[in-house]
Amino acid sequence: APALKARISQQVVERELASASLWEPAPAPMVEAAPSPSPDPTPLARPAVSLEAAPGLDLQLAARICTDFSRLEQIGQVAPMLEDSAKLLRAVGLIVWIWEASTSELMPIFTQGYSDYVLALIPKVKRESDNATAAAFRTAQTTVVASTEHASGAIVVPLLSPRGCIGALAIELKDGAERQQPVRALANFMAAELTRLIDA
Repeated sequence: APALKARISQQVVERELASASLWEPAPAPMVEAAPSPSPDPTPLARPAVSLEAAPGLDLQLAARICTDFSRLEQIGQVAPMLEDSAKLLRAVGLIVWIWEASTSELMPIFTQGYSDYVLALIPKVKRESDNATAAAFRTAQTTVVASTEHASGAIVVPLLSPRGCIGALAIELKDGAERQQPVRALANFMAAELTRLIDA
């Protein structure tokens, strides 16, 4: 009986993770404009959530990760960098999504932090899907979902290449980390490097 209760408890926890805001409908996602290619961009509108510092974030480790990312030559080398980045950000998990034209949906090509059971429960993400990942891809803008006392938050950064938006980097966060400036900066850097590697 104790073993059965333990298995049931694990399944409940994993079901809750599977309903994270990255793929479930978000009631009011906050969107930031993507960087403008213009040499004199219009000032960005202030997001609905305030930005904060990131207490305890290891800036030396962040600098090393950025340096290591820039040295990668192939997308197949990126898995260790994603693992290090997830640990640095104390992320619940992250997913790199790529648009697959043949099926008209976003496909996960790299994941970090989620069990196989949870990944099996993640639904397909269409362009018109009502969630933060689809919104970031559809609008080519960073989408932020604010965390609450009982639910994790998220940052979803579009992967923007010269040929358009090719996917999205979705990072599930907790304890309000989505409001922290260094966290957002690292997420945008990761998205830029992933785009470079995918387009290489």
